[in-house]
Amino acid sequence: MYAEQESGIDLLMSRMWLMHRSTIHCKLSGGVYAATEIKDAVPIIHGPIGCAYNHRITVQKPWLDTVALPTTALTENETVLGGIDRLRDTIIEVDQKYHPNLIPILLSCVSGIIGDDVKGEIHYLKDTGKVKADMVVVDTSGFKHRDFRDWVETSIKNMIHNYRHPEDYKPFPGEGCGQVEVLNAFAEQLMEDPDNNGGVIEHSVNLWGGNRAWDVSALKEKVEILTEMGVTINTVFFADITTEKIKNAPRAQLNVVQRSGDWVKIMRERFGTDAVYENIFSIQCLPYQERISKFYTQIGDKLGLEKEAEAVMDRRLAKLNEDLEPYRKILNGKRVVMVRGGGMFWGVHETISLMLDLGLEIDAISMDYNYLYDRNLSKEVLDQHRKMTVEIFHEMGVDSDVLLETPIEKEEEVIKEYKPDIVFTTRERKWVPHSLGIPAYSREMFRMLGQFENVLETARELCAELNRKNLAAKRPFIFQALEYDPIRYPYTKKSSASIFAGEEMQYVKPPKSGGKV
Repeated sequence: MYAEQESGIDLLMSRMWLMHRSTIHCKLSGGVYAATEIKDAVPIIHGPIGCAYNHRITVQKPWLDTVALPTTALTENETVLGGIDRLRDTIIEVDQKYHPNLIPILLSCVSGIIGDDVKGEIHYLKDTGKVKADMVVVDTSGFKHRDFRDWVETSIKNMIHNYRHPEDYKPFPGEGCGQVEVLNAFAEQLMEDPDNNGGVIEHSVNLWGGNRAWDVSALKEKVEILTEMGVTINTVFFADITTEKIKNAPRAQLNVVQRSGDWVKIMRERFGTDAVYENIFSIQCLPYQERISKFYTQIGDKLGLEKEAEAVMDRRLAKLNEDLEPYRKILNGKRVVMVRGGGMFWGVHETISLMLDLGLEIDAISMDYNYLYDRNLSKEVLDQHRKMTVEIFHEMGVDSDVLLETPIEKEEEVIKEYKPDIVFTTRERKWVPHSLGIPAYSREMFRMLGQFENVLETARELCAELNRKNLAAKRPFIFQALEYDPIRYPYTKKSSASIFAGEEMQYVKPPKSGGKV
């Protein structure tokens, strides 16, 4: 979570992570990420050996090496003549060598373009008894990666719609990340009729989470709260998961959805499994305590546990407010500027809600729209998003009308202008306020603030950062002298050339950004 490490280390870590994502990040990466979490499964990458090599340390969980990741190692010969023979041999070898219960076959660009009849081969191997393991094919061919411009624009349109019309929820499109493709394949090819496995379990749910370093504690707390409400946890994607648990996922009465996709629709149509969306924007834009309560009471309503959910929330919220009091006394009246707030994608509204509850006074908010500019979105959608953002901030009690888009080279000027007690920013930008001797707090991007322990952890971290001394460097940081790409920060202008070339193949050149909105 939080560590008093040098801001330069934060910058270098962020840059390495971003470079890793930019070089090998594709739909296949997400597929490897999910498939390797299944305890009794051995996934096969149906593609060139380079794909398997680059994804052995998958970009989405680089802290873990992959134990077994076989590949069909397609060559130019298979690219022309087809790779089914190589696939057949690899599946049989994996089945005999590792004895897995499940073999997910992950397509690459090459196998996707060739158009091998992988499903037909799976049926053949199963019918002839040559392979004992269950098999599924997952379309993670990277060339079919989602169009980010279309995906982001659709997501924002749905976000705006859900804020204006919460009764008519439109899920965010999840396909393209690779993880959702794995779930789609499971729902379509592997999951079984609950009536054949003991029937639907009353008051039971399937959850998402727990396989990432940052959400293990959030999952633990979620399970504790749901259990306290009287809910049975059926399956968690993808934590401690097995082939048997995947097959029995339809025994749950309800899916608690964090990553939406066709799998939700497939499970509803095939098995009648209802769903509650954890990322409903009409809930996310609420003050954080109301958001937490609403999330759990919605689950209670779906499962017939309304009173139980309300009682648990009353107890938990009372305890949370009691635990927050010491931090409110420390932080009350302290002034904060939010620089490059990450847009409305990364929970900045929940963070603002918490800051206000802790007594912090927000002088200025500078949102990060470069991510959206880089996708060349329509001016109409961007204007609607800005308007909605301002409305939400005002509803939360942010009095300042300042909504800036601050280029990296102007951040120091903004901080000097407002002279805050603490700056809220991203990890790779903490060195800017630190070089001025001002504390800077960066919440982990994917931390689920909608959990009680994470709220307390954030309050503790803010107080710890506020009390740090001797932040200003005696000499300028060496990375202060570098010329950074204003859109692809923390890449320098020189090192971003290859990234820009790849983007030019997908997007129209983005417009320049910066200045007040």
